[in-house]
Amino acid sequence: MRWLTPVIPALWEAEGKQEENDVVEKLNLFLNLLQSYKEWDGMWAILGSYDSELTPAKYSPQLTRCMREAEDMVQKVHSHSTEIEAQLSQALEELGGQKQRADMLRCSLRHHHQPQQRHDPILQTPASSMGSGRLPFLLL
Repeated sequence: MRWLTPVIPALWEAEGKQEENDVVEKLNLFLNLLQSYKEWDGMWAILGSYDSELTPAKYSPQLTRCMREAEDMVQKVHSHSTEIEAQLSQALEELGGQKQRADMLRCSLRHHHQPQQRHDPILQTPASSMGSGRLPFLLL
């Protein structure tokens, strides 16, 4: 078990770095998702302003084409945000699994790292030999 002594700090350090990387990845995915939602809201605001400014009689073919392009962009941003949400939830699930494995490994290492309890023959001497005045035979 002495060979574990130098390995344990290295494992804890590697585990800490992995958790940091997971958190950074999760934050990056979240920021990408937030940016996508902002873009999506902006596109809808632009489309809403077109609807409020123009009456159906004022629509031109060019404006109709621009609106279709804007709607397509909004749809692409929406599908991109849905994809990022899926990646974020998958990353969170993986992070939970890795955290659970790390906790199990930490418990296992603590169990193996605890000093073995010595069995003291004096403490385990039967009461009959103590009461008779004889001392038990001890191996030291």
